[in-house]
Amino acid sequence: MATDPDTPATPASFEDREKAMTDAARSGPNTYARGCKTLRAELDKTPLPESMQARVDESDVAKLGGPAHPPITATGRVRLPDSLAALKQSAVCDLVFDIDETGTPRQPEARCSDPAFEAHALATLAEYRFEPYTLNGKALPVSGVIMPMEFCIND
Repeated sequence: MATDPDTPATPASFEDREKAMTDAARSGPNTYARGCKTLRAELDKTPLPESMQARVDESDVAKLGGPAHPPITATGRVRLPDSLAALKQSAVCDLVFDIDETGTPRQPEARCSDPAFEAHALATLAEYRFEPYTLNGKALPVSGVIMPMEFCIND
C-alpha cells in the first residue's frame, strides 16, 4: 500500500507522539539547538533540589503506571521577556508540579541552567494544559510530575 507523502506518519510510541505534539505546538523551527543539548547534559548531572526531589519520589505518577507527564493538550503564547531575550543565551529547565483533574498544572517549582529563566519557565507552564491522568475512566489529581522545558536559541 502506497503512503501519501503529504500525510505525516503516525509516531509509534507515546514518547514519539508527545514529542511530535510538542514540536507542532511550537511556532517556527524546532528550537532544540546544539547548545541546549549541552546545557541539558550538564543540568542532568546535578541532582534536583531536595524539595523537588521529594515531590518526585512521593509522586502518584508511578502508581498510575502512566508517562512521566501526560500529553500536553494546550499551550499558551508567553512571550520571552526583553530582559531574557537580550541575554541571547539558551537555558534548559526541570519543572516539578501537580496536575489537577482538569489538566491544569498546580504548585510548580523550577530549576534552570540559568536561574534568570525560572520565573519565565513557571509563567510558561501556567499556560499549559495536560490530558488528565485517569483511573477506571475517572480523572484524578496527581502530584510530583516532572517535565523538562527548554528555551533555546539557534546557533
